[in-house]
Formats: sequence, C-alpha cells, structure tokens
Amino acid sequence: SLTGLGLAATMLWRGAANVPLLLGLYLCQRSLMAVGGTWYGYGWEPQLAECGFHAMFLVPLWSLNSFDMAVPHVVIWALRWF
Repeated sequence: SLTGLGLAATMLWRGAANVPLLLGLYLCQRSLMAVGGTWYGYGWEPQLAECGFHAMFLVPLWSLNSFDMAVPHVVIWALRWF
C-alpha cells in the first residue's frame, strides 16, 4: 500500500501520469483485491480496476508530458462502455 501511495503522490505532484505509473497503481489495486477476496470482489472495486486499466491507453508511454495528438476514439469508447 505504501507503493501505491508513493505512485499516487508522484502523479499528484507532477500533475501528469504515464503508463508505468498507472500500471503500478493498477497492480497495487489488483493485489489488494486478491488479498481482500470476496470482500473486494463486489461493488466498485472491479469497476475502478477496469477503469484504471483503460486509463493506461489515455496517457503517454514513458513521458510525463501531455499528448501532442488526440486520443483515439476507440479508447474513449472503451472507457465509456466498459
């Protein structure tokens, strides 16, 4: 959980995200869901994990700068209809 806190603080401090940061947060969330078992198996947790996975397609791969191009429509559609 401290790893997730550090990753989230980095994103908050920088005001931007990239794929490794979001992947780290996604893995932290999934590990907490695995440990929580049925307690974390219902409700908002799976939806938040899936939304975090789809958000990885909205950010640059390595850079912490914003995109210079538009986000593909397929990614926006996947986020709206996951």
